[in-house]
Formats: sequence, structure tokens, C-alpha cells
Amino acid sequence: MADGPAKKLARLAGGLAIMQGPIGHQVLGQLLISGSRSVEVAGASVVLALASRQPSIAAQVAVRSVVPAVLVEVFGRQERRRLEAELHRLQEEVERLSERKREIKRDLERENKELARKNRELQKKAAKPGTKRASKQG
Repeated sequence: MADGPAKKLARLAGGLAIMQGPIGHQVLGQLLISGSRSVEVAGASVVLALASRQPSIAAQVAVRSVVPAVLVEVFGRQERRRLEAELHRLQEEVERLSERKREIKRDLERENKELARKNRELQKKAAKPGTKRASKQG
């Protein structure tokens, strides 16, 4: 079950806060924030900085973490859309090629039937009495 926004913010802020302590706490903090998107972690960092009541720290955190995280999120979304469009185009190309393959197969079957029909006609003509056959010379 997914965390609600407040619960997620509390988990992330708590994880970031205890990551400032000794190594054992740092590991626990990493576990609390693992699986979170960078924008979420950056937002929790700003909340912690604002809680410190030092506006300059909050501004620095915003510039150093939130802005890059948002940019990464935006570029990632654009890239995902581009890749989805490319996937759609490739799927359409595969379908077009599959249809062409089916057409070629149908044409080949028609040609084979026509050749078989002509072969039977030739064999009937050759089997009729009085039909001229090539003689073997040896």
C-alpha cells in the first residue's frame, strides 16, 4: 500500500534528518528514503531546511537539490514520451511488415498453384498418344 503524501514526507524528512548522525543512523536514513524519486527527496530536504528557520539554508537547498531534481524529472518525462512514441512507430512498422509478409506468402501460394496446374497440363499432353516426344540418343 502506498504512503499518503504526509506520511511519505514524514518518512523522507525523518530519513534525511537521521542520515546526519553516526553511521548506523545513516544506514537507517538511507533505508527510509530508498525507492523515492529525487524530487521527493529534494522536497523533504527543503522542508528540513525551512524547519531550521534559516532562510539562506532553505534557499541553498532549493537551488542545489530541488531545481536539479525537477529538471531531471522533466527531462526524464520528455525522454520517456520520446521512447514511447518510438516504440509505437516500431510496432506499426512491424505490423506493416507482417502484413507485407502475409501478402507475399499468398502470392507465392497462388503462383505455386498456377505452376502445378500448368505442370499437370503438360503431363497430360505428354501422355496422350501421338504426342511427339524427344527420343533418346545414346
